[in-house]
Amino acid sequence: MSAASSSPRLITELEWFFSTQELCQLIYDLRDADEIRINPGLAVKIG
Repeated sequence: MSAASSSPRLITELEWFFSTQELCQLIYDLRDADEIRINPGLAVKIG
């Protein structure tokens, strides 16, 4: 496993589809979307 880097990787090879502002707005708009909620897993019945 390689050590963590403090500099950007592949910064010139990646294609960016959103500006920072657009990405933040998208995340904010999707904050309550049921389709992307974290699955809480199965409930364990005790007793």
